Amino acid sequence: PCMTEIKVLNLVYDEFKFNPKVLIVSICRDSPEEILNFLKNHSVLYPIISNYKAYKNNYLLPGFPLTILFNNSLLISSIEIGSSVEVNDLFIRNKANIYINLINDYLSLQN
Repeated sequence: PCMTEIKVLNLVYDEFKFNPKVLIVSICRDSPEEILNFLKNHSVLYPIISNYKAYKNNYLLPGFPLTILFNNSLLISSIEIGSSVEVNDLFIRNKANIYINLINDYLSLQN
C-alpha cells in the first residue's frame, strides 16, 4: 500500500466512519500474506482488497497508486493517478480535506 494514501485515507475514513453512505476501500497489488505482514507495523483503518487484477481488468484502471471517488450510483466523481513527490503533514491534511470536501459536497446534494 502507498504510505501517503494510507495517511490521507485514514483521515478521510475517520471523518466518515459512521456514515453508511461513504465507503473507503483500498485495492492493492500485494498478496494477502504481504498485506497481513504490512498491517503488523502500519495502521490502516479501512478495508484492503488484494485482488487488484480483477478490478484493474474489469474497470480499466490505468495503474497504481490510484484514488477514485464514486457516488452512490457508482459513477466516478474524482480520479487521482500517482502519488506526490513532496509529502509532509500539511500536504496530507490538505489532500484529506480535498476528499472530505468533495464527499461532503456530494452528500449535501443527496439531502
